[in-house]
Amino acid sequence: MKTHIALLAAALLVTAQGCSARWLLSGLSHQTAPVTTTPVVTTTPTVTGSIQSSAQGSGGASVAGGTAVDGATGTSISSGTAQGTGTRASTSVDAAGSNPTSSATVSTRGTITGSGGASITSAGTAIMTPQSAAAVGFTSGRATGTSTLQASTTTQATSPFGTSRSSSTISAYGDSSAYGSAAGQSITGPGGLFSESVAIAAADGSYGAAYGRGGVYGGYGPSKTASSTTSATTTVNRNAASAQGTSQSYGTSVFDSIFGRAVVG
Repeated sequence: MKTHIALLAAALLVTAQGCSARWLLSGLSHQTAPVTTTPVVTTTPTVTGSIQSSAQGSGGASVAGGTAVDGATGTSISSGTAQGTGTRASTSVDAAGSNPTSSATVSTRGTITGSGGASITSAGTAIMTPQSAAAVGFTSGRATGTSTLQASTTTQATSPFGTSRSSSTISAYGDSSAYGSAAGQSITGPGGLFSESVAIAAADGSYGAAYGRGGVYGGYGPSKTASSTTSATTTVNRNAASAQGTSQSYGTSVFDSIFGRAVVG
C-alpha cells in the first residue's frame, strides 16, 4: 500500500513538471478521451448605406455628402447636400440605409427659374440602427423676376416598432418673386413614432403654409402595425393660393395635428 501511494505521488510530481503520463508508472495504461470542437461562426448583419446627389445651375452648382456604415453594430448614416444658382437651377438628394430589421430613406428635389436670379438647396439625411431609424430632408429655393419654383420631399423610416412616413410638395409662380420650402421628417424606435410634413410657398405677395404632424407614443412594445403618415401641399400662383395638411396615425396612443393657411396678396 505504501509503495502504491509513493508511486502516485511520484506520478503527480512528474506530471507537474510537464512530462508525459505514460512514463510514470510501468505496467499502467492511460488513454485520453478525444476532444472535439465546434467551429464558432460569426455573422455580420448586412448593413447598407447610399447617397446620390445632383445639382445643375446656369450660375454654378455643387454637391457634398457621404455614407458611414458600421456592420458590427448594424448602423449606417447617409447625408448629402446639393446647391444650384443662376437663372435656372435644379437639385436632388436621395439617401438611404438598411439592415435586416430597420431602414430609412429620404428623397428631396426641386427646380427653380428666375429672370433676376435664383438659388435652390436640397439636403437629406438617413440614419438607422437595428432598433430605430430616422430620415429628414428639405428643398428650399428663392427667385426674383419672373419666377417658378417646384419642390418635393418624401421620407420613410421603418423599425421593429412601426413605420413613419412624410410627404411635402410646393409650387409657386410669380411675376416678381417666388420662394418656398418643402420639408419632412420620419422617426421610429423604442420611444415611439413621429412624422412631420411642412410646405411653405410665396409669390407676388400671396403665400400659403401647411403642415401635418402625427405620432405614436412608445413604451408599449414592438408593433409592426403602428404607423404615422403626414402630408403637406401648398400652391401659390400669383393671385391664388391653397394649403392643406394631413395626418393619420395608428397605434396604442396616438396624436395628430394639421394646419393649412393660404392668403392672397
